[in-house]
Amino acid sequence: MKSMFILGDSISKGVVLDEEKNRYKKIDESFSNILKDKLGFEVKNTGKFGATVKKGVKILDQNKAQLDEFDYTIIEFGGNDCNYTWSDVANEPNKKHEAKVSLDEFEIIYEELVAEIIKTNTIPIVMTLPPLDSNRFFNWISQGLEAKNILEFMNFDVNAIAKWHENYNAIVEKIADKYNLKVCDVNKAFKEYKDGDLLCSDGMHPNEEGHKVIAESLIKIIA
Repeated sequence: MKSMFILGDSISKGVVLDEEKNRYKKIDESFSNILKDKLGFEVKNTGKFGATVKKGVKILDQNKAQLDEFDYTIIEFGGNDCNYTWSDVANEPNKKHEAKVSLDEFEIIYEELVAEIIKTNTIPIVMTLPPLDSNRFFNWISQGLEAKNILEFMNFDVNAIAKWHENYNAIVEKIADKYNLKVCDVNKAFKEYKDGDLLCSDGMHPNEEGHKVIAESLIKIIA
């Protein structure tokens, strides 16, 4: 039986936004569960809600001795790393605010994470970031806050955060290319998808259809 270890954030965990209750929930039809069902894979999923690549290093340290037992290891980080504490931004839009993990730090830590996984017998698969929907993301993060202050921080360009988010995706692609890794290009797959919407109303989490597309992309790599 083939097996897969998953290292990532809420996307890996299978978290979506419950549109009716306006809160997050875990779904059964996540990409990892689809892989289990369609390919019969044994999957160990260590995805954590809110995890950054720094958390990924800690999770890897706890599980590195087991990685030789898995055929593949998914690496999925970046969406939380590039995010800001929006309540702080809304309170002081003219102050310099830092992302949870700076771009330079993200590149260093992500590459170290990849290098450690390469040392094992598992095959790394890097997952790129789903593109943000700027308007929905802005509406989501500004709930209950001074939206105009957040927009001021973005230099009055609601697309600024999506452009910033793409910088982190570029780092993932750069490291994957450097080490000649297998890539599940979620970013490209979502941008090319023409049959409907793949994101929740928060503009950042893939919905159930999005998880199907992620699973399809992975199956093309490993099946």
